[in-house]
Amino acid sequence: MRSHSRPITPACTRHKCWLASWTGSALTWTASFALPTAAPAGSDRDEGGGAVHPPPFCPNQTTEQAIKMKTPSLFEFETQPVRILDEQNGETWFVAADVCRVLEIADVKGAYSRLDDDERDTRTMGTPGGPQQVVMINEAGLYSLMFTSRKPQAKRFKRWVTHDVLPSLRKNGSYSLSEKLTVNQQISMSKHRLGLVKELMRTRNRTVRDLLGIEITKLSTAMGLPVPDLETIGSVEPPQADLVADFWAALLQLDTKGIAYNHSKDSQLVALNMPHLVELFAANGIQAIISTEVTNALKRCTEPQFVGMKAVDSTIRKTTTKCWVFKKPVLIQAQ
Repeated sequence: MRSHSRPITPACTRHKCWLASWTGSALTWTASFALPTAAPAGSDRDEGGGAVHPPPFCPNQTTEQAIKMKTPSLFEFETQPVRILDEQNGETWFVAADVCRVLEIADVKGAYSRLDDDERDTRTMGTPGGPQQVVMINEAGLYSLMFTSRKPQAKRFKRWVTHDVLPSLRKNGSYSLSEKLTVNQQISMSKHRLGLVKELMRTRNRTVRDLLGIEITKLSTAMGLPVPDLETIGSVEPPQADLVADFWAALLQLDTKGIAYNHSKDSQLVALNMPHLVELFAANGIQAIISTEVTNALKRCTEPQFVGMKAVDSTIRKTTTKCWVFKKPVLIQAQ
């Protein structure tokens, strides 16, 4: 959203000018855009058949931090998901909870507490609640658990790991599922891959797109399919700070024209009615669009801080009006 009737200045400068206009003087302060990335839409529900799920994302997580987070590959043993992390140093680690589920070990905590220290470790992984430490076991720890299990699948699981997964990882750097899946499993994984591509086309958040791309690449490789040209699927949204700055710059134009838009009686707050702003922008020739991207960015704005959407006793309409309410920075309140 840009107004073409004014010269384009850096985002922080435009934002700073609007905040300074509240007091009519230049203020010395540092603009802060603490805008956490949006969580992806959708669910992490199991699609069945060993589908690879996109990792959940956490607020305040940069693209670089998200990509550096350990992302294991998801394999399937007799319909049971098993997450395996093949590290660059050649070590292979298994998610302890997945192994215990396959071996029907109910006391997961007790099982891996009995392992030697060099047979277990933790890795940071994305979870619905944000990044968390997940207990992993290496090959030695895996064999220790299998040897203590009396379940009939323990022997089959050991053979699957030693004859299929590990040799493939060591030879190719990946484990191809395409030749080991049933028709139903291949259909399920294809549907999940298509769902990831659709989500990539829908979302414009750069962090979400980067991680979806990682999962689409992994899943395509595992299925023996070509990796699609991810750059041509959908598009990236403009930087959120720039969107917010353009919005405040449009309000600055209303300020310079002496047009009232703040519905709040409280001097510490600014209350904005979006339909009213649309009318004001149109009536005054301000080419500003209040899009979904803009409103999403405003909800995460910290300067000024977004308080919420509230019913306000409007000083402009003289009636109760639904507004987006923001708290003025302390430096401005003190003027």
